[in-house]
Amino acid sequence: MQVGDNVPYYHSSYKKPGVYGMARVTRIAYPDPTAAISGHPLQDEKHTVASPRWFCIDRQAVHAFDPPLLLFAIKAEAKKEGGGLAGLVLLKQPRLSVQPVTPEEFECLIRATKKQSPSEETTVMKNNRAKDKRGAEDRSSSATRSQKGKRPGA
Repeated sequence: MQVGDNVPYYHSSYKKPGVYGMARVTRIAYPDPTAAISGHPLQDEKHTVASPRWFCIDRQAVHAFDPPLLLFAIKAEAKKEGGGLAGLVLLKQPRLSVQPVTPEEFECLIRATKKQSPSEETTVMKNNRAKDKRGAEDRSSSATRSQKGKRPGA
């Protein structure tokens, strides 16, 4: 990933896992500082400053998908002949934080989101967010962890 790359934003721990939007990389991979903090829930004793094992990227939200492209829909697209998603790493390792996506797969994901119409669920979610005093604050930077040397499917 390079600064400026657009990346699908996948939530694996949601009740309904799926691609919820698009983000842009704002900082390339750097050692995850939380992995070296003693007692931190993400601490990894094998992660050191000299030899980091975990990395982060910073990203900025570009736009949300309405509705999100849920995992079951991605699987359905992958089963379609010539759909372009049959080799998607997400279908083999759905909880992996950072995954490679080919340009063809990326375009297929985008096309799949455009086939959907706004759902009642996402409309309700949007209305609730609008009522929230915090509004739709931009959570402009967040970290995605990736373990150095770990390949999808390995």
